[in-house]
Parts: sequence; structure tokens; C-alpha cells
Amino acid sequence: MARSWCLPAALATLLLSGPAAPAADDMAAGQKLAQSVCAQCHALARARPGAEAGIPSLGAVAERPATTRQSVMTLVQGPHMSGLNLPADKAADVAAYVMSLRSK
Repeated sequence: MARSWCLPAALATLLLSGPAAPAADDMAAGQKLAQSVCAQCHALARARPGAEAGIPSLGAVAERPATTRQSVMTLVQGPHMSGLNLPADKAADVAAYVMSLRSK
């Protein structure tokens, strides 16, 4: 009976530790995608507005308090960006890059 606490404790540790940090390769791949695809409408730097009026830079998106890796993935795969047709792994790469632009 002494071992019955091990599984719940291990699960709690995994749940509370949060998601793993994205690999550097994910961010590099995301940066390449952002430069070739996202930059058609969005500026990459924080200080500049988007390439089109009213479109925020990716840096500005990263700085929004509500922005998370998952929210970026959802946006990138959303209906307003349906022309991109990014698979989940590529959307995750873009999200990793966008989140890397956030000030520490």
C-alpha cells in the first residue's frame, strides 16, 4: 500500500511542470517560415508595424500578455489564414519562433 501514492505523485509532477521548452531547431524552422510566409503581411521586428496597415508585427503579437504557444498555433491554423494550410508541426515551429520574440 505504501506505493499507491507514487503514480498520483508522478502524474502531478508531470502536470505541474508544464510543457517542455521548444527545441532550438523548432524556433529556427519557425523563423524561416515566418521570414518566407508570415512576413508577407507581418513585420518580424517589434518596433515596426505590419507590412499591411493594421496588422501587428510578430514581435508585438509575442508581447501580448494573452499570447501563448497554443494561441499562436490556433491563429496560424485558423480560418483567416486558411491559405497557409500549415500542418500542426509547422504551426508549432512558427509558434516557437513567435514566442522566442517575447522579452524575457
